[in-house]
Amino acid sequence: MTGHATNVTIVADIRQQDFSVEGADAVICDVPVAGPLAKVVALRDVPAAKPEACAAYVGPGEITHRALIETIALWGLPLLLDTSGATLKEVSRVVGWHQLAFRAGAVLQQSAALALPGGAQICLLHGWLGDAPPNLRAMSRMQRQALLPVGLVDCSPHGIAEIAVAAGASVIVRRPPGLAGYARAARAALALLGADRKHPDASEFAMLKQLRRKLVASRSLAAGHVIALDDLTLESPGPGEGEFAPYQVSQVVGRATKRAVGKGSGISAADLDGSVPEAPPWFSPRPPQHKPAG
Repeated sequence: MTGHATNVTIVADIRQQDFSVEGADAVICDVPVAGPLAKVVALRDVPAAKPEACAAYVGPGEITHRALIETIALWGLPLLLDTSGATLKEVSRVVGWHQLAFRAGAVLQQSAALALPGGAQICLLHGWLGDAPPNLRAMSRMQRQALLPVGLVDCSPHGIAEIAVAAGASVIVRRPPGLAGYARAARAALALLGADRKHPDASEFAMLKQLRRKLVASRSLAAGHVIALDDLTLESPGPGEGEFAPYQVSQVVGRATKRAVGKGSGISAADLDGSVPEAPPWFSPRPPQHKPAG
Protein backbone atom coordinates (compact mmCIF):
# COMPACT_ATOMS: atom_id res chain seq x y z
CA MET A 1 0.00 0.00 0.00
CA THR A 2 1.36 3.42 -0.99
CA GLY A 3 0.17 6.95 -1.47
CA HIS A 4 -2.07 9.22 0.51
CA ALA A 5 -5.03 8.10 2.56
CA THR A 6 -8.51 8.58 1.10
CA ASN A 7 -10.12 8.68 4.53
CA VAL A 8 -9.03 9.70 8.01
CA THR A 9 -10.24 8.06 11.22
CA ILE A 10 -10.11 10.20 14.36
CA VAL A 11 -9.57 8.17 17.53
CA ALA A 12 -10.07 9.95 20.85
CA ASP A 13 -7.78 8.77 23.63
CA ILE A 14 -9.97 9.10 26.74
CA ARG A 15 -8.08 6.82 29.07
CA GLN A 16 -8.30 8.22 32.60
CA GLN A 17 -10.21 11.24 31.28
CA ASP A 18 -13.80 12.35 30.97
CA PHE A 19 -14.06 14.74 28.01
CA SER A 20 -16.39 15.28 25.09
CA VAL A 21 -15.48 13.09 22.14
CA GLU A 22 -17.47 15.03 19.53
CA GLY A 23 -15.87 14.58 16.13
CA ALA A 24 -14.29 11.21 16.92
CA ASP A 25 -14.92 7.97 15.02
CA ALA A 26 -13.64 5.73 17.82
CA VAL A 27 -12.27 5.96 21.35
CA ILE A 28 -9.34 4.36 23.13
CA CYS A 29 -10.44 3.42 26.61
CA ASP A 30 -9.44 1.14 29.44
CA VAL A 31 -12.91 0.92 31.01
CA PRO A 32 -16.32 0.21 29.41
CA VAL A 33 -17.91 3.25 27.75
CA ALA A 34 -21.49 3.87 26.73
CA GLY A 35 -22.54 5.29 23.39
CA PRO A 36 -22.34 4.49 19.68
CA LEU A 37 -18.62 5.16 19.19
CA ALA A 38 -16.42 2.22 18.26
CA LYS A 39 -14.25 1.05 21.12
CA VAL A 40 -10.50 0.55 20.73
CA VAL A 41 -9.10 -1.40 23.66
CA ALA A 42 -5.67 -0.46 24.98
CA LEU A 43 -3.66 -3.59 25.79
CA ARG A 44 -0.44 -4.08 27.74
CA ASP A 45 -0.81 -7.74 28.66
CA VAL A 46 -2.35 -10.73 26.92
CA PRO A 47 -6.00 -10.96 28.05
CA ALA A 48 -7.56 -14.26 28.96
CA ALA A 49 -10.17 -13.80 26.24
CA LYS A 50 -10.67 -11.74 23.13
CA PRO A 51 -12.03 -8.30 24.16
CA GLU A 52 -15.23 -6.85 22.75
CA ALA A 53 -13.69 -4.09 20.67
CA CYS A 54 -13.30 -2.92 17.08
CA ALA A 55 -9.50 -2.74 17.34
CA ALA A 56 -6.59 -2.96 19.76
CA TYR A 57 -4.15 -0.20 20.62
CA VAL A 58 -0.65 -1.17 21.72
CA GLY A 59 1.49 1.59 23.18
CA PRO A 60 5.17 2.32 22.55
CA GLY A 61 6.27 0.45 25.66
CA GLU A 62 4.95 -2.86 24.30
CA ILE A 63 6.60 -2.87 20.87
CA THR A 64 8.85 -5.73 22.05
CA HIS A 65 5.94 -7.74 23.54
CA ARG A 66 5.83 -10.44 20.88
CA ALA A 67 3.22 -12.61 22.60
CA LEU A 68 0.79 -9.68 22.79
CA ILE A 69 1.29 -8.75 19.13
CA GLU A 70 0.83 -12.34 17.98
CA THR A 71 -2.28 -12.86 20.10
CA ILE A 72 -3.96 -9.77 18.63
CA ALA A 73 -3.11 -11.04 15.15
CA LEU A 74 -4.49 -14.52 15.89
CA TRP A 75 -7.75 -12.94 17.03
CA GLY A 76 -8.04 -11.08 13.72
CA LEU A 77 -8.41 -7.83 15.65
CA PRO A 78 -7.10 -4.75 13.80
CA LEU A 79 -4.05 -3.30 15.53
CA LEU A 80 -3.14 0.36 16.05
CA LEU A 81 0.55 0.10 16.87
CA ASP A 82 2.11 3.15 18.53
CA THR A 83 5.71 3.24 17.26
CA SER A 84 6.78 6.34 19.22
CA GLY A 85 10.49 6.13 19.97
CA ALA A 86 10.99 2.96 17.91
CA THR A 87 13.45 2.35 15.10
CA LEU A 88 12.47 1.27 11.61
CA LYS A 89 14.12 -2.09 12.29
CA GLU A 90 11.93 -2.60 15.36
CA VAL A 91 8.82 -1.64 13.40
CA SER A 92 9.68 -4.11 10.64
CA ARG A 93 10.20 -6.86 13.24
CA VAL A 94 6.80 -6.27 14.81
CA VAL A 95 5.11 -6.25 11.39
CA GLY A 96 6.74 -9.63 10.69
CA TRP A 97 5.48 -11.10 13.97
CA HIS A 98 1.99 -9.83 13.26
CA GLN A 99 1.78 -11.02 9.67
CA LEU A 100 3.04 -14.53 10.42
CA ALA A 101 0.63 -14.94 13.32
CA PHE A 102 -2.32 -13.53 11.38
CA ARG A 103 -1.79 -16.04 8.58
CA ALA A 104 -1.57 -18.86 11.08
CA GLY A 105 -4.74 -17.71 12.83
CA ALA A 106 -6.89 -17.69 9.68
CA VAL A 107 -9.46 -15.58 11.53
CA LEU A 108 -11.94 -13.64 9.42
CA GLN A 109 -12.15 -9.93 10.18
CA GLN A 110 -15.38 -9.07 11.95
CA SER A 111 -17.86 -6.69 10.37
CA ALA A 112 -17.63 -4.50 13.48
CA ALA A 113 -13.85 -4.18 13.15
CA LEU A 114 -12.24 -0.80 12.58
CA ALA A 115 -11.84 -0.40 8.82
CA LEU A 116 -8.26 0.33 7.78
CA PRO A 117 -7.23 1.30 4.23
CA GLY A 118 -6.86 -1.60 1.84
CA GLY A 119 -8.36 -4.03 4.36
CA ALA A 120 -5.10 -3.93 6.35
CA GLN A 121 -4.95 -5.51 9.80
CA ILE A 122 -2.37 -3.13 11.23
CA CYS A 123 -1.84 0.64 11.18
CA LEU A 124 1.58 1.99 12.15
CA LEU A 125 1.13 5.07 14.33
CA HIS A 126 4.02 7.49 14.34
CA GLY A 127 4.62 9.62 17.41
CA TRP A 128 7.32 11.17 19.55
CA LEU A 129 8.26 11.04 23.21
CA GLY A 130 8.89 14.02 25.47
CA ASP A 131 10.58 16.97 23.76
CA ALA A 132 11.75 15.00 20.71
CA PRO A 133 10.98 16.59 17.30
CA PRO A 134 7.87 15.28 15.53
CA ASN A 135 9.81 14.14 12.44
CA LEU A 136 6.63 13.55 10.45
CA ARG A 137 8.52 12.37 7.38
CA ALA A 138 9.07 9.12 9.23
CA MET A 139 5.42 8.30 8.47
CA SER A 140 6.02 8.04 4.74
CA ARG A 141 9.24 6.14 5.38
CA MET A 142 7.34 3.53 7.41
CA GLN A 143 4.66 3.30 4.75
CA ARG A 144 7.19 2.70 1.97
CA GLN A 145 9.01 0.10 4.06
CA ALA A 146 6.00 -1.87 5.32
CA LEU A 147 3.39 -1.11 2.62
CA LEU A 148 0.87 -0.58 5.41
CA PRO A 149 -1.35 2.36 6.39
CA VAL A 150 0.21 4.85 8.76
CA GLY A 151 -1.19 7.27 11.29
CA LEU A 152 -0.16 9.70 14.00
CA VAL A 153 -0.39 9.97 17.76
CA ASP A 154 -0.67 13.74 17.92
CA CYS A 155 0.60 14.95 21.27
CA SER A 156 1.48 18.45 20.06
CA PRO A 157 0.16 21.32 22.21
CA HIS A 158 -2.13 22.86 19.58
CA GLY A 159 -2.63 19.96 17.18
CA ILE A 160 -1.23 19.41 13.70
CA ALA A 161 -4.23 17.77 12.05
CA GLU A 162 -3.72 19.34 8.63
CA ILE A 163 -0.02 18.45 8.46
CA ALA A 164 -0.71 14.92 9.66
CA VAL A 165 -3.25 14.33 6.90
CA ALA A 166 -0.93 15.85 4.28
CA ALA A 167 1.82 13.50 5.51
CA GLY A 168 -0.43 10.50 4.82
CA ALA A 169 -2.08 9.72 8.16
CA SER A 170 -5.16 7.53 7.81
CA VAL A 171 -5.67 7.29 11.59
CA ILE A 172 -5.03 10.08 14.09
CA VAL A 173 -5.05 9.52 17.83
CA ARG A 174 -5.65 12.69 19.82
CA ARG A 175 -6.56 13.46 23.41
CA PRO A 176 -9.47 15.83 24.04
CA PRO A 177 -10.44 18.63 24.71
CA GLY A 178 -11.00 20.56 21.46
CA LEU A 179 -11.45 17.36 19.51
CA ALA A 180 -14.43 18.54 17.44
CA GLY A 181 -12.49 21.42 15.87
CA TYR A 182 -9.47 19.19 15.42
CA ALA A 183 -11.52 16.58 13.56
CA ARG A 184 -13.04 19.25 11.30
CA ALA A 185 -9.55 20.52 10.43
CA ALA A 186 -8.32 17.02 9.62
CA ARG A 187 -11.27 16.25 7.34
CA ALA A 188 -11.03 19.65 5.64
CA ALA A 189 -7.36 18.94 4.91
CA LEU A 190 -8.30 15.54 3.47
CA ALA A 191 -10.87 17.20 1.19
CA LEU A 192 -8.23 19.69 -0.02
CA LEU A 193 -5.83 16.87 -0.87
CA GLY A 194 -8.48 15.30 -3.10
CA ALA A 195 -7.70 12.39 -5.41
CA ASP A 196 -4.23 11.28 -6.46
CA ARG A 197 -4.87 11.81 -10.15
CA LYS A 198 -4.29 14.73 -12.49
CA HIS A 199 -7.52 15.38 -14.36
CA PRO A 200 -9.71 18.48 -14.80
CA ASP A 201 -12.86 18.73 -12.76
CA ALA A 202 -16.13 18.94 -14.65
CA SER A 203 -16.44 22.57 -13.55
CA GLU A 204 -13.12 23.42 -15.27
CA PHE A 205 -13.95 22.35 -18.82
CA ALA A 206 -15.75 25.56 -19.81
CA MET A 207 -12.89 27.69 -18.47
CA LEU A 208 -10.30 25.53 -20.22
CA LYS A 209 -12.14 26.07 -23.51
CA GLN A 210 -11.74 29.84 -23.12
CA LEU A 211 -8.15 29.72 -21.87
CA ARG A 212 -6.78 27.44 -24.56
CA ARG A 213 -6.18 28.40 -28.19
CA LYS A 214 -6.51 26.85 -31.64
CA LEU A 215 -5.01 27.27 -35.10
CA VAL A 216 -6.75 29.97 -37.16
CA ALA A 217 -5.98 31.59 -40.52
CA SER A 218 -3.79 34.70 -40.12
CA ARG A 219 -5.06 35.95 -43.50
CA SER A 220 -7.79 35.03 -45.97
CA LEU A 221 -6.90 31.80 -47.76
CA ALA A 222 -8.26 30.93 -51.21
CA ALA A 223 -9.36 27.44 -52.17
CA GLY A 224 -6.39 25.33 -53.27
CA HIS A 225 -3.91 27.38 -51.23
CA VAL A 226 -1.06 25.31 -49.73
CA ILE A 227 -0.83 26.36 -46.12
CA ALA A 228 2.50 27.68 -44.83
CA LEU A 229 3.43 28.35 -41.24
CA ASP A 230 2.94 32.10 -41.57
CA ASP A 231 -0.64 31.49 -42.77
CA LEU A 232 -1.50 30.42 -39.24
CA THR A 233 -1.85 32.08 -35.86
CA LEU A 234 -3.36 31.18 -32.50
CA GLU A 235 -6.59 32.49 -31.03
CA SER A 236 -9.05 31.60 -28.29
CA PRO A 237 -11.27 29.74 -27.62
CA GLY A 238 -9.77 26.27 -27.90
CA PRO A 239 -10.46 23.91 -30.80
CA GLY A 240 -13.96 22.78 -31.58
CA GLU A 241 -15.04 19.69 -33.47
CA GLY A 242 -12.46 18.88 -36.18
CA GLU A 243 -10.31 21.94 -35.44
CA PHE A 244 -6.63 21.84 -34.56
CA ALA A 245 -4.78 22.59 -31.34
CA PRO A 246 -1.37 24.33 -31.51
CA TYR A 247 0.57 21.08 -31.10
CA GLN A 248 -1.11 19.76 -34.27
CA VAL A 249 0.43 22.40 -36.54
CA SER A 250 2.44 19.74 -38.42
CA GLN A 251 -0.88 18.17 -39.47
CA VAL A 252 -1.91 21.43 -41.18
CA VAL A 253 1.22 22.95 -42.75
CA GLY A 254 1.79 21.74 -46.34
CA ARG A 255 -1.82 20.78 -47.00
CA ALA A 256 -4.07 22.51 -49.51
CA THR A 257 -7.40 24.09 -48.64
CA LYS A 258 -10.52 22.57 -50.23
CA ARG A 259 -12.43 25.84 -49.83
CA ALA A 260 -11.81 29.44 -48.96
CA VAL A 261 -11.01 30.14 -45.30
CA GLY A 262 -11.59 33.62 -43.93
CA LYS A 263 -9.07 35.51 -41.82
CA GLY A 264 -9.44 34.55 -38.14
CA SER A 265 -11.43 31.41 -38.94
CA GLY A 266 -10.46 28.19 -37.27
CA ILE A 267 -8.80 25.61 -39.48
CA SER A 268 -10.66 22.31 -39.46
CA ALA A 269 -10.07 18.93 -41.07
CA ALA A 270 -13.05 19.60 -43.36
CA ASP A 271 -11.18 22.62 -44.83
CA LEU A 272 -8.18 20.58 -45.96
CA ASP A 273 -7.35 18.10 -48.70
CA GLY A 274 -6.01 14.70 -47.76
CA SER A 275 -6.19 12.78 -44.54
CA VAL A 276 -4.77 13.89 -41.24
CA PRO A 277 -1.30 12.34 -40.77
CA GLU A 278 -0.94 9.98 -37.87
CA ALA A 279 0.37 11.79 -34.83
CA PRO A 280 3.85 10.74 -33.64
CA PRO A 281 3.98 8.67 -30.46
CA TRP A 282 3.62 10.68 -27.31
CA PHE A 283 6.92 11.02 -25.48
CA SER A 284 7.22 9.05 -22.27
CA PRO A 285 10.14 8.95 -19.81
CA ARG A 286 9.55 5.22 -19.42
CA PRO A 287 11.60 2.84 -21.59
CA PRO A 288 9.79 0.96 -24.37
CA GLN A 289 8.21 -2.35 -23.43
CA HIS A 290 9.18 -4.06 -26.69
CA LYS A 291 12.25 -4.03 -28.87
CA PRO A 292 11.66 -1.73 -31.92
CA ALA A 293 11.17 -3.54 -35.22
CA GLY A 294 14.18 -3.58 -37.53
